[in-house]
Amino acid sequence: MATSRIVNVVDDFAHVCLHDARANRRALDIARELAKHPTAQVPALYGGDSGQVEAVNRFLRNERIDPEDLMGAHHAETAKRAAALDTVLVVHDTTSFRFGGGARTDMGVVDPTSSPGFYCHNSMCMTLQGEPLGLLSMQTWNRIAAVKNKQSKDQRRYDPTSEFVRWMDGFETAENAIKKVSDFGRLAPCPQVVHIADREADSMPFAHEAMEDGYTFIVRGKTDRRTQPSHEKCVEYLFDAVAHSPIRSTQPLTVRRRVTKEVDGSPLTESGVVGKRPRKRLVSWVETRETSLDIRALTTRIYPGHDHHAHVPDDGMVISVVHVRERLAPEGVTPVEWYLVTNLPVETEEQILFVVDCYRRRWLIEEYHKALKTGCSYEARQQRTFDNCMRMLALTVPVAVQMLRLRWFDRFSADTDARQILTEDQIAVLRTVRQPKNRKLPDRPTVSEALRVVAQLGGHNRYGGPPGWLVLYRGMSKLCEMARGYRAGWDDAIRQQEKGTAEAK
Repeated sequence: MATSRIVNVVDDFAHVCLHDARANRRALDIARELAKHPTAQVPALYGGDSGQVEAVNRFLRNERIDPEDLMGAHHAETAKRAAALDTVLVVHDTTSFRFGGGARTDMGVVDPTSSPGFYCHNSMCMTLQGEPLGLLSMQTWNRIAAVKNKQSKDQRRYDPTSEFVRWMDGFETAENAIKKVSDFGRLAPCPQVVHIADREADSMPFAHEAMEDGYTFIVRGKTDRRTQPSHEKCVEYLFDAVAHSPIRSTQPLTVRRRVTKEVDGSPLTESGVVGKRPRKRLVSWVETRETSLDIRALTTRIYPGHDHHAHVPDDGMVISVVHVRERLAPEGVTPVEWYLVTNLPVETEEQILFVVDCYRRRWLIEEYHKALKTGCSYEARQQRTFDNCMRMLALTVPVAVQMLRLRWFDRFSADTDARQILTEDQIAVLRTVRQPKNRKLPDRPTVSEALRVVAQLGGHNRYGGPPGWLVLYRGMSKLCEMARGYRAGWDDAIRQQEKGTAEAK
């Protein structure tokens, strides 16, 4: 089935349901303004209009506005977009937000710096092609400085107050959100949902509970498991068993990594005087290497260890594991290696590659966290209470998602009409931007043609490969400002013309 229609997820707030209609309109208005100026502080929004800025502050301080109600509109619209597809991926991960400037009311601390902040567990939905659809679940909590009584690992797994339960809560909330939309008969039958998690979610009780509840998952393995019921030390383990199984597929891979190195700079100070010690500077570049991956797969039964995992049956559980390892990695470089634990079938090469491709999409949630912290400067917000920070986060989430969607449009919807994502004013402004070799934007530009000019506004180097989401959104923010000036000038010209016509009469 085709991917979702091109939409601006910031407009999800058009469906928000707060305590009155004015609050609903204000939520949408603030979100759209944040989308235009994602890194701006509240006083800089609306061009510094003091009345509008005060209205924003009153909205963020309004105790009648529940942050969950704000996020509820985005979650519901994301579920609608997901329910229209055959298969969707839901990636789960945890991040933390740290705030400077002293403690906030009702806010805990973030380890290990004990800075004021809180933790956030996100469940992001996307298509198989990697199009971000939005969040289906967002769990936040404070961590106080107190230390709990010492518990065993098994006790912590089943403690209802443990932070680990966020993984199963994320699975349940995401599945229920999509199922609720499908069961109402508004869209197609419920799609297949594949949950993806990193090594922190590698837990045998968690995998057993997920399979009991009928969830499909791919979790990167961290802990080796017994493949025999014996409790002796000399038994076969899962990772060793799959590593010695036959190679099922070999795939090419381009590995890119950013390298930062400190080098000696100019010995001159800013005033031109020779300093006592040479100045240091950081140099950053991207290293690329071509390699290949050996992929193995195995379906077997794993067993709990002695006196561990009381909720896992003694006869174990059937699980599949896909082993991905880089072949002939350069000396001094840690090879790429994954153990992907899943309950998906891995009988054929196509099924095995499907598991690998799904897990490769997990990196998108890391970029989403970067979009929140860097692209939207969320941690620089000067809200003084935890509830205020939560309201601001709820308004910022769709903006960060839209940042990532912009890059997806550029790479996977390149031939679509640019008017699907840009206004007529914005396209008119892009035609005035001087391009290399004096090229001009066509009368009906495609998304790719228009976004190349947007990236140019964001400072993109056209010799450095396709633009990233941060450059695209930086250019989009500048384009919004230019379009606003263009519209103001056009409206003023129309008023002057109408005035001249009236005087002539």
